[in-house]
Amino acid sequence: MYNEEIKKRYIEYKEATTIMCENYLRRVFDAVEPFEEQLGKDVGDFTTNEIIDYYKYLNKSSVDSIAALNSTLSLYTQWYIGELLSIDHQNHFSELTRTIFLQCVNKRKIENSIITRKELLKNIRDLRNLCDSFVLLALFEGIDGKNYIEIRSLRYRDFDEDYVTLCSGRKIKASYELKELAKETSEEQYYYIPFQDKEKAFKFQEPEGDDLIIKSHPNAKDYISDRQKAKRIYGKIKRSLDYIGFPWMTGNDIIESGKIHFIKTRCEELGISGYDYLFSDHINEVNEQFGCKIVRTNYYSRYKEYLP
Repeated sequence: MYNEEIKKRYIEYKEATTIMCENYLRRVFDAVEPFEEQLGKDVGDFTTNEIIDYYKYLNKSSVDSIAALNSTLSLYTQWYIGELLSIDHQNHFSELTRTIFLQCVNKRKIENSIITRKELLKNIRDLRNLCDSFVLLALFEGIDGKNYIEIRSLRYRDFDEDYVTLCSGRKIKASYELKELAKETSEEQYYYIPFQDKEKAFKFQEPEGDDLIIKSHPNAKDYISDRQKAKRIYGKIKRSLDYIGFPWMTGNDIIESGKIHFIKTRCEELGISGYDYLFSDHINEVNEQFGCKIVRTNYYSRYKEYLP
């Protein structure tokens, strides 16, 4: 870390007064260190233009991640000023707005992180295991939950006509394709993995006839934590996206793509623009479908190019 003793003092101060993720501040300071060395100054002394240059250098695709980082560095700078360490005694991080953050994101990354429903349906056909295909389409249609609990707990019996009832208590719309895939996946008895120049089949733990959709692998322990179960779903998502040729994407990208598709579809049905949809009561539809709460202004700023 640049100015290591100063930053250690700040870390000790914050950890004594605030509950924080382990090593979060150290990671933030380690990341900015090359930029500090290049400028020959502490991040607490960065000017507005230098901060903007740093955010552009980070090459992020999320405005929210830049905003969160800015908040962290702003708090540090405020402490830095209070310790009489600052050159000009100004917190330039506090001068920045979301409009400025938006100018710092890599829009090409955002473009590459959006997939259409047609593209997704076409590509998941290439996956060997139906359960892997189901996870991606489920995310796209709004099924998620903490630690992927809504996906992990789902059974085929939870589907009823055009709806599915989730363990969280939510009842949301489900497409014909998702329901059919759920049926086929619930009947799947083996999981296939590549092995040298062929593949191996492993039988799931659940007995035949069990309609659980995401079944347990044969080597699974009798008890694993929700966090471990979530890591397994995360692994499925990562391997599946790698396999179908989208290694840069994440499960959250699939969810955001699904939201965009949902909004576009409803706009066409209602004959209104994306702006009118977001800034009306219609937004409650997508919030309910995805179990989220969209911040209208932020969402529109980021995705307006993808909306009608």
